Amino acid sequence: MPSEIRNPSLPPCPICGAAAVTVHMYSTYDRADFGWRCGCPRYSITDKHHPPGCKVPEAQGLTKEAAEENWIEKVRVWNE
Repeated sequence: MPSEIRNPSLPPCPICGAAAVTVHMYSTYDRADFGWRCGCPRYSITDKHHPPGCKVPEAQGLTKEAAEENWIEKVRVWNE
């Protein structure tokens, strides 16, 4: 079950402007840890905020800090 953390210091989604969230992806069933994900909480296959095939709305990392750093870099590159 993922746990979601809102961090106001992270840059928002460069496409829709939603505040970024950091999510710890793990399974309570078998205690598997899948790392961390940081990005747009609105992003999904069926959303209407992002174009099909959009590669920006999330970044991943083995730690919370790595996922957040990856998100910051993705947003910086997108905005260039």
